[in-house]
Amino acid sequence: MRFMIMVKGNADSEAGVMPGEDLFEAMADYHEELVKAGVLLDASGLQPTSKGWRIRCRDGKRTVIDDPFAEAKEPIAGYTLIQVKSKEEAMEWAKRFPAPFGDDAESEIEVRQLYELDDYAGLDIGLQRDQHTRGPQTTEAGMPGFVTNIEKDTIQNQDFRRVLFTGPNTQLVLMTLKPGEEIGLETHAEHDQFIRVEAGKGYVQLDGKRSDLEDGSAVVIPAGVEHNVVNVSDREPLRLYTLYSPPEHPDGTVHHTKRDADAAERH
Repeated sequence: MRFMIMVKGNADSEAGVMPGEDLFEAMADYHEELVKAGVLLDASGLQPTSKGWRIRCRDGKRTVIDDPFAEAKEPIAGYTLIQVKSKEEAMEWAKRFPAPFGDDAESEIEVRQLYELDDYAGLDIGLQRDQHTRGPQTTEAGMPGFVTNIEKDTIQNQDFRRVLFTGPNTQLVLMTLKPGEEIGLETHAEHDQFIRVEAGKGYVQLDGKRSDLEDGSAVVIPAGVEHNVVNVSDREPLRLYTLYSPPEHPDGTVHHTKRDADAAERH
């Protein structure tokens, strides 16, 4: 579930007045906590409406309005986008959001939940063509392949393991290791594996040899090689995607946590 925490602007934010150092530090600490918890997707302040524009649609025509948004009573001054498991978790994070203009100034934040693809279930309006962005897909020989923004999917993934696509000979899986977490030593007797890191820092161990990992690192693991991947950060998740050939996990597999994955292996 994704939620956007929006900061309502005021005269100072519309005038381009920058927050004080104390508020910058408070926001940095707050976002660092979100990163450590693995729930932050994006965050930024917004420049005054005088630096933006609007496009008005009327009678089939589009008009660019390149002026301050005089009609906007509550312009948005910034936002934080999070992905959590429940509305209650989102509310707890929102209540910890620092006072946007300092504790002594009146301010307001607004929280809105984003629509997910599942919310459009049953609507035959073409949205189902983008289903790959939110869940596992399977294709048979002769059927169309699979297209996605893999970097975006990997960065947004909050699950320890999520099978994104399964074909006859290949499987695409997203993985997110929490700070200090590891996959665990394993050996695939009949599977080759490719790993690409999109965020975070860690290391891979291949038959006892250790190599550091960071954003952009790629690893090829031939069948029969004992291996492990470890997140060395105590703050940030390690986010990666991996390709198995042939598929390793049942299609549609989702393990929200490593504990879930370990329990599934025991059964």
